Amino acid sequence: MSGRKQPAVPAEVIDYIFRRLEIKKLRNHIDRQERENRKLSGRLEQAQKSIRAAESGIREQKQAIDRISGRIGTLEQKERDSREFAEHSLNLVKELYQALEKMEMERFFPREFGTYTDQIRNMEANLQNGQYQACTALAQNWHTLLARDVPGIEQTCIEGQALEIELNDSFDQVAKMMNITLVKREFSTKQGANQVVDIEIPLWAEKEWLAAKQEFENARKLKTGLGRMNLDQMKELERLLDTVVDRVNHAGFSAEGAFIRYIRKMDLQSDIAEKMVRRGFEVVDNLFQEDDPRLNNILLMENERGEKILVNIGEEADELSMEVDFNTLDPLTHAQRLEGIMAAVGAKDYATVRGYENRPAEEHFFDLARYRERKV
Repeated sequence: MSGRKQPAVPAEVIDYIFRRLEIKKLRNHIDRQERENRKLSGRLEQAQKSIRAAESGIREQKQAIDRISGRIGTLEQKERDSREFAEHSLNLVKELYQALEKMEMERFFPREFGTYTDQIRNMEANLQNGQYQACTALAQNWHTLLARDVPGIEQTCIEGQALEIELNDSFDQVAKMMNITLVKREFSTKQGANQVVDIEIPLWAEKEWLAAKQEFENARKLKTGLGRMNLDQMKELERLLDTVVDRVNHAGFSAEGAFIRYIRKMDLQSDIAEKMVRRGFEVVDNLFQEDDPRLNNILLMENERGEKILVNIGEEADELSMEVDFNTLDPLTHAQRLEGIMAAVGAKDYATVRGYENRPAEEHFFDLARYRERKV
C-alpha cells in the first residue's frame, strides 16, 4: 500500500471530450488553411487591379526603351564625330535613364543602375571636353547593355512591384488576424442544450501568443521600409509574415487544446467526486491551483472516519496527468476508493511515488492553502 499513487491517464482520454461534448467549429479562424488564404489575398480583385496597373506601367517603359534604343541604332555613321550627334545621343540616353527610373531599376538593381549613372556622367564630361566620339561610343555601349539587361530588369521589376502590393495586403490581413483573439466553439451539454464559448487565445496559450506578437512586431518594423526594399528583402518580409501566421495558428491550436483539457479536468473531477460520494466521502473543496483554471485541478474529499483523499489532475506534455494522495493506509481506501477513481478516468494501471511504498502522504499535502499560494 502507498499513500501516493499516480494513475496512468490514457492519452486518448482527451478524445473523449470530442465524443461526449461534440465540439462543433462555428468559425474557421485558426486553421492552417488561413496561411494559403493569406498568400492568395494579394490576388483579390482590388490587388489584381493594382498589380495589372504596375505591370502595364513597366511594360510601357520597356516599349519606350525599345523605341529609343532603336533610334540610337539607326543614327547615321557619318554623324558620329559631330557635336550634334553626341548631344542627340546623350539626350536619348537620358530618356532611357528616365524610363529605367520609372521602372524602379535603382531599387531592384542598384549596382547596375549605378553603372548606368556613371556612364551618363562620363558622357556629359566627354561632351563638355569636345570628345564627341567617346560620348557617342558610350551611347552605343548603353544600347548593348540594355539589350542584355532589360528583359531581366522588366521581369524583376514586375515581380517586385506585384510582391509589394501583395505584401501590403498580406500585412493588413495578418494585422486583422492578430486582432482576433477569441476562438468560438459550440458545446453540446449533457442536457442537450448548445453552449457557445469564447476561448481566449492570449489566456489559454499565453506563451505561444506572446511569441506570435513578437514576430508580428518584427514584421511591423521591417514593413516600414517596404517601399525601398529589393526583391530579396521583400521575400524576407514574406517569410516573416508566414512565420507570424504559423505562430498564430499554433497559439490557436494550443489555446483550444488547453481549454479542452480544462473542461476534461472539470469532467473528471465531477465523475470522481460522484463516485467517492457514493462510497461515503464528502467533497471538502474543489479548486484550481493558484485559482488559475490553466493549472492543476485539486479535489479534496473526506469521510466521517477522517480518511482524506486528494486528487491532483494536472498536465504533462499536453496530456493529462494525475496523482491521488491518501492520509491513511487503510486497505479499503486503497482498494475500492482507488478502483473507483481509476474507473472514472479510464486508467488501467498506476505508479507508486518513490518513497511512499509503505507510508501515507504527509498532512501538509491536504492543506489547500498550499495550492492557493501564487508563485512569485
